[in-house]
Amino acid sequence: MDSMVCGGGGSGTASEATHALNGGRPLILLAVPALWREFFCSLSKGVECASDVQECCRLIEARIKEA
Repeated sequence: MDSMVCGGGGSGTASEATHALNGGRPLILLAVPALWREFFCSLSKGVECASDVQECCRLIEARIKEA
């Protein structure tokens, strides 16, 4: 199962993203600040970024097809 972070409003959201990565799960970041993108993408190749909902849906659909 993939994990998705939307917005990036605080430490709770960052904590959930970290838990996903620690669990070896792929992570999709949706509309998060640039600093978050840089940081989380530097931690794992399993992190993808989406700038809008449509792009996020395409990334999720692609992951489902791969499974």
